[in-house]
Amino acid sequence: MNTFVVCLLLINNLPLNDINSIHTSLLNEAMDKWSLYENESVNIQGIMKVHLEHNDTVILDNILEIRANHHCSLLSAISNLGRKEGSLFCYNVRYAFHLKKSHANPSWSLANYFQRINNELPTYITNEIPSARIGLIAAVAPYWITLTDLVKKKYFKIISIKDVNVENSIVELVFESKHEIKEDPVFNPIQGGRIIMDKQKYFYVKQCRLDLLHGDGAGQADIIIEAKNSKDGYPIPISYTNTMTLSTTNGELRRVVHNSYDVDIVDELPGDHEFTLSAFGLEEPFGITWERPTPWWIYFGLIGGGCLVGFVLIGVFLRRRYGAS
Repeated sequence: MNTFVVCLLLINNLPLNDINSIHTSLLNEAMDKWSLYENESVNIQGIMKVHLEHNDTVILDNILEIRANHHCSLLSAISNLGRKEGSLFCYNVRYAFHLKKSHANPSWSLANYFQRINNELPTYITNEIPSARIGLIAAVAPYWITLTDLVKKKYFKIISIKDVNVENSIVELVFESKHEIKEDPVFNPIQGGRIIMDKQKYFYVKQCRLDLLHGDGAGQADIIIEAKNSKDGYPIPISYTNTMTLSTTNGELRRVVHNSYDVDIVDELPGDHEFTLSAFGLEEPFGITWERPTPWWIYFGLIGGGCLVGFVLIGVFLRRRYGAS
């Protein structure tokens, strides 16, 4: 059994004789599945469309492309509003860079370049890319924070966790997470809520209602997530809708976020060369060169040449043995 889960149950005043109850079993299994899903998340790549309305006014309508491997990461964002400006944030093992383009200048141009010293990255790149990637794993991170991190918070308290539809493997988690925003070094506005999960699909979040506390007010978020199964059984998001209402000092605020996805688990992660300036038609920094993969046509040529030599040798052998025809 997950040792952390046992401690969590004690903190939440659940009796020790219930340690093998359905509550414990479900929470333990859920945490293991969430962790597996997060570990697989680097392989989830593709396009995410983000649409944001603020009191019925569209303030964001972006197309995001997200790519990564175990050393590098890339995020490009193209706006469908105004001048249709685009930004691209990327880092590799040697440097990081920021590119820009617009409807008037449709080619990527260099906005900033940062050489990596002691493996450090500029703050705004480390903020932009992870915040976008969290959208790819909405199935286990419905709002700002992953469920594994949320459950580990010292102020997290289980109210109940139970099967609500055994036939369809649907589980309900009700919890409290009351805390002051300044109490947590990592921003976490979730104060409690009710989460509906599918335990046959890595306990992914089908829908939830979360109680929120932001700097500008308190309220609720109603979230619905639709997902498909990858060939490996991982739930891949298709759509995410978050309707949030906040009571602020300036009145009622209503925000609606709708994400649609064209993503999947890739069979092979992109190579490091795809995360370089030269991949976007720009010059590499002085002194930096990259090993590029051997083009496919060279392998094709070698195979074809080998086959041709083989046919010639077979022909020579047959003629020597049976005579020329």
